[in-house]
Amino acid sequence: MIADATGRIQGAIPGGTMLNRQPGAATGYVRDQLQRAIAYLKLPPHTAPLRPVRLPSLPPSKTPLAVPAGVRLFIRLPEHPQPAYRVPIVQPIALTSAEWATLAHPSAPRTVAAELLRVWLEQVFPVGMKEMVGANIHNDRVGGSLTLRPAGSDTKYRYAILSGTVALTLAGRTQVEHGGTLKAVLAYPKTGSGIVALKGILNGTYPETDSFQTRVTQHPYVVVLESL
Repeated sequence: MIADATGRIQGAIPGGTMLNRQPGAATGYVRDQLQRAIAYLKLPPHTAPLRPVRLPSLPPSKTPLAVPAGVRLFIRLPEHPQPAYRVPIVQPIALTSAEWATLAHPSAPRTVAAELLRVWLEQVFPVGMKEMVGANIHNDRVGGSLTLRPAGSDTKYRYAILSGTVALTLAGRTQVEHGGTLKAVLAYPKTGSGIVALKGILNGTYPETDSFQTRVTQHPYVVVLESL
């Protein structure tokens, strides 16, 4: 319903038909109808200043070892039919120097069990799906094998590449198995210990079961990682 400032009903927004068959159609329909209602009521245009985007972060690391404070995850379902699921969820995760030590610069290729990266891999899942599996959402099972190999150096840093597969199981009412491939680049000081930065991406697949428990849709998801 459309009401004026006195509360008198001036009109109504008609219900859209067949909108659920077109991704994003309902959002666009409501927006257009509101614009028409504003013009019908002869309301002044409302403009609000754009708010600056401030990504969630962490305070600087205070550990004796020169390492980042943690990692920041950008998680989204880029191909989901509902627009809300395609919006990135951003989450910072604090890491200790001991946890960073797992990724210390390798003199030769070495295997890194995904379980050793549990503190942030347990938070890797499509957040938009959490209503389907209950509260206290996290991956209670973290598996897979990664390889950390040296990748040369330049005048400022040494580098290494971390790559491999991760297998995750989401906790909750329903145990959902998902996972994918992880690739990341790490930068290290030219000499000595510590880690300067990490940037990477995890491409995974999440199975969504419909309400009738008869069909499973495999949704690709993307997790971008960066150190803080």
